[in-house]
Amino acid sequence: AIALMSLLDELDKRLIYELRSDCTKSVRELAKSLAESPSTIYNRKKRLEDKEIIRRFSINLDFNQLNLGKSVYFLIKINWGDGITAQTVANQLKEKKGVFQVTLISGKYDLLVKIRLPSLDDLPALVWEEIRTIEGVAELEQMQVYEEILKEEDVLDPFFFGEED
Repeated sequence: AIALMSLLDELDKRLIYELRSDCTKSVRELAKSLAESPSTIYNRKKRLEDKEIIRRFSINLDFNQLNLGKSVYFLIKINWGDGITAQTVANQLKEKKGVFQVTLISGKYDLLVKIRLPSLDDLPALVWEEIRTIEGVAELEQMQVYEEILKEEDVLDPFFFGEED
């Protein structure tokens, strides 16, 4: 990752910032915002896409309006053995309804899972019918999200912790 940082100059970083704030901007609009020529911005954007630094453009959903406004995180401990690994459990989890994130982690637990649902009333059924039915799920700790203060997609400047000036 450090070698990659040296490949990105200030213009690349400013372009990424602009795209994270609004990926629907045209090359002409980006060029105007960044005080560069459209051809320069087009080439920079294409290079970032070709190197897969920018992997796709997406939309930021309002889950409350989609009736998926309740979030719960689960810490899952795996019962290892008989071919069961964190990866096999993770692959099954990612196919379950309501699951929005599955992450392999270190520590007492093996997986961190984020689910979204319309109501916390739907939680028991999801736990017992979807998650607890997966072979290898040994221990489950749940944490209800009260409010998401900062989400990854809202971080416009991913270089905040970057190299010092």
